[in-house]
Amino acid sequence: YESVHLVARLLIMRLSIEGKEQLDIENEFWKMIFLMAKANNLEDFVDFNQLRSLTNVLIVYGIVKVPTYIRKLISSGVLYSPNQKVKKFHCDLLISLKIQPVMKYQFNMVLKKVDDKALTSGFHFDQLVSLAEQCKQVFIAKSEDKTLLREAPGCVKIMVADWYLNSLVSSIGDEEETPFIESATIKRVYSHLCLDLQQFHHFYRWIEFIVYHQQLSDIGAMEQMIDILLAFQKLFPLLINDPLLFMKSTINLYLNKLKSVDSRSFQIIQFNSFWKFFLTSFDNLLQMDASLHHQLSELCEIENERLREFSKANHQLALTSNQQLGKKFRDLITAPNEEELANDRLCLLSIQIVSRQDYAKYIP
Repeated sequence: YESVHLVARLLIMRLSIEGKEQLDIENEFWKMIFLMAKANNLEDFVDFNQLRSLTNVLIVYGIVKVPTYIRKLISSGVLYSPNQKVKKFHCDLLISLKIQPVMKYQFNMVLKKVDDKALTSGFHFDQLVSLAEQCKQVFIAKSEDKTLLREAPGCVKIMVADWYLNSLVSSIGDEEETPFIESATIKRVYSHLCLDLQQFHHFYRWIEFIVYHQQLSDIGAMEQMIDILLAFQKLFPLLINDPLLFMKSTINLYLNKLKSVDSRSFQIIQFNSFWKFFLTSFDNLLQMDASLHHQLSELCEIENERLREFSKANHQLALTSNQQLGKKFRDLITAPNEEELANDRLCLLSIQIVSRQDYAKYIP
């Protein structure tokens, strides 16, 4: 899942280390694309979805540009080729890329020159914008049917992701109270951006935004965010622009805000896996910030000690919670209540800390 972002970062490193011009990399990339289009057995060695994703990531970083691709398509004469396979490759790729409104004329010109309705029907710029508006309504109406979103061309998904991200971050105004982000919101945004639209880059921009603006509502929301970050931990160093600043902001949010507003969860929910992940994965960076390294190590020790003290002090409480959960378990399955589920989850985590044997009874 991290491969296209890793390739993009390696190209950026190559540009900085070798001092190569961005134009050289771009020309080499588009040359490779034109060679791929002519390959007879392309599907045997190229995953088109990965190629499309890589191209869009390179566009985000400014390494390649869609207008350059359009100019090369027009000047190469490939649009007049009798080879339908070559034209289909280029049409499919172009329609999957991030298209700006200023490119509308050139984009439509390419489709017109292809002169094959089977390849271009429904894909003119205005038609794509119209489709994007329909996809936005899926979010606005909170529809459960995501078929339209998931089957939309890549450029439409990017248009919708841009709009959705902008709507999320623009909710903060100079005269408005900062909105707090709950666990359910994080799950919903992850589902929309990563599952429905396959735009991880947008999701990580939003995660950075809510952490730097200290918007998480409670420990549960922080846990939800960290669960996703750890599930895709290879993306963390690739999509978090400044890992040290991000971690400092997360710790500040955790200790100076969430600890006091959600003290019960603070005692129970564990984040050692995240602190240890950062200590292990960013050892080189932490050598330049001894203070953060010490703070993370201290957090690990403090959490271990806190859990030991909690286990001793709450042994009887956890056993009582165990009995109560056993009685309520059937009711929770048949008629789940979000507030009760959250409370009972904390009870279950309390049992895990005190008695793993009792906790195992609730795990399939």
